[in-house]
Amino acid sequence: MTRLDAIRKRCQQATNGPWHWAHKTRQRKLPSVFYGEQYVGFLCDVYDRNQDAEFIAHSRGDVEWLLGRLDAATKLLEEIETHIIRVVEIERDEFWESLRRE
Repeated sequence: MTRLDAIRKRCQQATNGPWHWAHKTRQRKLPSVFYGEQYVGFLCDVYDRNQDAEFIAHSRGDVEWLLGRLDAATKLLEEIETHIIRVVEIERDEFWESLRRE
């Protein structure tokens, strides 16, 4: 399994997004991550680092978006490669045909 496959698998197995975070709630005294109203987990070491909590809460959606962009870019590169191969084959055939005519 490649690293990308492992990332994709973890993303697929994680709770669907979007996630959000709350510094404290009535039920939880620690910064926590939620999916809608569903508690996902607490953020143990981010008491004074809201940026870290924001990053963690957005990571699920960000990774999913990035994987989608990567898939689109990979598909585009495959299409370009196919087109280049066709052009090279046409040029090659035209070159050999021109030599035969001489």
